[in-house]
Amino acid sequence: MSDRLVLRHTYDRGMAFDVSEHGNHGVRTGVTPGSGAFTGSFEFTGAGERIDVTPSPTLSQMRELRVKTRFWKRSETPSRRNNLVEAHQSFALYLPHDGALQATILDATGAWTGPASDAGLVTPDQWHEAEFHHDGISRGRLYLDGVLVAEHYDSPGPIRPIGPYGLAIGHWPDPDDRYTFDGYVDDVAIWRDDPADDVVDAIDECCLDRAGIDGLMAAVRGGGADAASLGALVQDILGLGTEIATAARGGTQARTEELSGLSRAAWNAFGARDVDGFQQAFGDVQSFLRTNIGDAELEAYGLRALDQIRNSPIAPMLFDGTGERVSRDWLRHLTGLLCLDDFTPPVKGKPDRPRRPRRPEGDPDTDGPGGKKAPPDWNIGGEDSGRDDPPRPDREGRHR
Repeated sequence: MSDRLVLRHTYDRGMAFDVSEHGNHGVRTGVTPGSGAFTGSFEFTGAGERIDVTPSPTLSQMRELRVKTRFWKRSETPSRRNNLVEAHQSFALYLPHDGALQATILDATGAWTGPASDAGLVTPDQWHEAEFHHDGISRGRLYLDGVLVAEHYDSPGPIRPIGPYGLAIGHWPDPDDRYTFDGYVDDVAIWRDDPADDVVDAIDECCLDRAGIDGLMAAVRGGGADAASLGALVQDILGLGTEIATAARGGTQARTEELSGLSRAAWNAFGARDVDGFQQAFGDVQSFLRTNIGDAELEAYGLRALDQIRNSPIAPMLFDGTGERVSRDWLRHLTGLLCLDDFTPPVKGKPDRPRRPRRPEGDPDTDGPGGKKAPPDWNIGGEDSGRDDPPRPDREGRHR
């Protein structure tokens, strides 16, 4: 799920500082800090104002996406599209000319597709909150003021890396001003998928055999693999998994929700070390795929996955001497290092590794509060506002 915050702009004190700590700061062009009821936002007049964020590692390989922003649109805006947030050759969240809310991604087929609400839902001269989710596979969801207003089940992902023009707020990433927003924008946040975090969460920190893992990685590097090649292999496999899931969903709501439920059950059982539950859920997923894709197509997908691994630098470590099947000894060794022994069958003559206590929650070294505030005089791009703003108050009826 999209749980890694990679961009957060609050626009306090006339700054476009990224408080997510990922350095995705905004460069301001023409925008004016709001005042009075609009304090803590930026004003756009439709004349070409923009806030730009350059491409970065955390805005690439996003796969899954969640983007949220708060806005106030003027009633006298000409009848045209008003952009809220758009990432070059990746995704867009905007207001069409008819008072609707719409979001699109540049999908796997090269088309811009996504959910659109009914016309007239966005009330001018009023604060609204817009939020767009795409699960990285094929389903997009659109929310207005916390209410689901549109769904789309046939936008094949994953979310593409943001292109060279970067990300634009209140504008589109290209140079011309055709879609400039007319009103006020505040609180922009973007989350992305982070499968590495999901895996780490499922691993027992107290039990990790770090010396063994270091030795394993040394052997991988000795075989010619490096971080870049391993990362590329993971992305290839994830991409194939996305393609399989998209095919199984078939662009329909019922199949999308069924597969999502089955996958969630498998992941929950995995995290709980429920071997029987995991095997049952995994079997249910396999049955679903066979029913909705077919054995021949599944076999073709499996052969593609094996080819990806065989052509990777880690192939000699994974396959047995025939090169046709994964070595069970290697798999058991890896799962033992990660304390996932319960998910591989025991090897004859080798006792199961004893379980160790899990790390308690609340460890200040790993679970402590984080987050840094922007320095009071921080500014990037554009000119200083020259103001000494009072503390930002809570405002009744004002978006927050």
